Amino acid sequence: MNCATVKWPDQSPVQVGRYIMQINMWNLKSASGSAEMSYCDGAFTYSQDLVDITEINSRSWVAGYPEVWIGYKPWAGLGTPGSPLPLTVSDVLKSDITIRVEYGVDVPDPSLPFDFAFDIWVTKTPNQRSVGPGEQEIMIWLYYQKLNPAGSQIGEVVIPISVNGKLVDAAFKVYKRPSMPWEYIAFVLDPPLRSASISFKLADFIKAASNATSLQNYNDMWVDDVEIGSEFGSPSTTAAAFKWTLKIEVG
Repeated sequence: MNCATVKWPDQSPVQVGRYIMQINMWNLKSASGSAEMSYCDGAFTYSQDLVDITEINSRSWVAGYPEVWIGYKPWAGLGTPGSPLPLTVSDVLKSDITIRVEYGVDVPDPSLPFDFAFDIWVTKTPNQRSVGPGEQEIMIWLYYQKLNPAGSQIGEVVIPISVNGKLVDAAFKVYKRPSMPWEYIAFVLDPPLRSASISFKLADFIKAASNATSLQNYNDMWVDDVEIGSEFGSPSTTAAAFKWTLKIEVG
């Protein structure tokens, strides 16, 4: 049995097989309560119950993003063994890399700002330690409540994905913010799914991002990683309790 657990306030990245899990409270100044992420035999579980939440920077809006990733995450300076990423955008567009997830989220408070989403970083070179102007963040929101992406909606796209074993033409609202200082593009599944088994070709979303981007020489840039987790909170949020389960396969 291959198992591991990390408990907040420990935010250390923990490698489990081909993936890394992290209780990433990047904008949380202080709180009381508990948060725990576990991995056992191919399944991730995250559970938190925090109160007295204070954020570091209210302009960043959410308090954190507890997550799992594969590939090289620029902000952490860490990669995972045996990952197909990083790859150039042009190579991803020619690839058959498929992302498969089986997940379920439980958010007892319907007023809690929350999303369960992928996060993908696209940079000028591989193995960077930060992201800046002229680079990109791509998000794919699967479930969300009381929370909107950054920027404004610029349109909608239809992307084929498999949902619970059935291939569907899924509708995604597209949001864009030109400078955070990097370019931000979010694909928001409409309607959201609280739990599902989903698979898709990474190339389909990178192609959609290439159609929406304002960046130059986009095909020469690098797709660094695939992350999935839950953004939560707002400047006025003082309590946040939720949990999720996840199985993921990228290849």
